[in-house]
Amino acid sequence: MRLACLLLLLCMTIAADEFEPPEVAVPTSAWQARTVTGQWTKARIVMAVPGGAEKELVRTLRVVAVKEEGPHRHVRVDVNVNYAGNRETTVERYVAREDVQLPAPAEEKNLGEQVLTVSGVKLVCRLTERTTSADPPVTIRTWNCDRVPLDAVVRIEHNGKAVFEVVDYGPK
Repeated sequence: MRLACLLLLLCMTIAADEFEPPEVAVPTSAWQARTVTGQWTKARIVMAVPGGAEKELVRTLRVVAVKEEGPHRHVRVDVNVNYAGNRETTVERYVAREDVQLPAPAEEKNLGEQVLTVSGVKLVCRLTERTTSADPPVTIRTWNCDRVPLDAVVRIEHNGKAVFEVVDYGPK
């Protein structure tokens, strides 16, 4: 039984390595337009699960390839997720294109700047807040800093509770 499980896991790992996901088109103003190979971000994420419990996981994003092709920029990111002693690895692919538009964001309030410390480095972050139209509404605060690679998000809070925070990044 144990051997069968190991063989199944090995086959799934090989299949995952051979799988090449489709590229997601993003606007050129997004992080993919300025990222470089070797950048990485490690973040702690808290997720609510059925029954009111919470699960914490650690996600590491690492840019493994950037390719320029005419006006387009192709970025490949390895995603490693660790939770409850388990490790999952996937791949994300993006292409930055000028003809792609993001939907308009919900109305956000700019709350100014705030300094957060990540892995001993003080970061000046832009703080914004928005409230969802869900029932009950959720107030979401987001801290962003362009020094943090990939998506520039440093911390996210839902109703005052941290649900995402970068714990390290590089290169610094």
